[in-house]
Amino acid sequence: MNSTLKKLYELSKATNIDYPFEAFEPVGLILLEDNIPYESWDSDWCALPDQLPFAITGVDGVYFSLLGKLDEFNENSPVVMTIPNSGDDNPNVIVGENLIDFLSLGCKTGYHRLDDIVFNYNKFLKELESKEYDTDFEDEEIDLLIKLINKFQLKPWSNYAQKLKSLQTDYADLLVLRN
Repeated sequence: MNSTLKKLYELSKATNIDYPFEAFEPVGLILLEDNIPYESWDSDWCALPDQLPFAITGVDGVYFSLLGKLDEFNENSPVVMTIPNSGDDNPNVIVGENLIDFLSLGCKTGYHRLDDIVFNYNKFLKELESKEYDTDFEDEEIDLLIKLINKFQLKPWSNYAQKLKSLQTDYADLLVLRN
């Protein structure tokens, strides 16, 4: 397992002993139980051939996966967000060069709203660029994001539009749907 992903699981388990995989649910990062396959990924029409789903948002079937060639998932594996109801032919968007980069993307807005990259791009970019916590967040949600920021030394991206465009170009070859 990717060591950053392992640390994320450990932090989640330490944060919520009763529901260890749901510790970050309030900010849209519900971890999938390690080593328990989620049967629908393989039959999901929008699944990619070399992906390892690791979290869901809890909203509209959106999920996050590491991408790797020949099932090699490591510290350099890019992260893809899959939005089954996006209406696109390919509902997959690269949202990080690696897991740390992905966690940095959502470290102020949370992860449940990242699908706004597809649905409300310009408005959401303005919110991301403000580098402020989501105005709807309560203290509990901000505290959870601060735990992630501190554990992984996260910093919000600079120039979100340019970076998102670059990620789609750089990793386009990994966004080929299964036949």
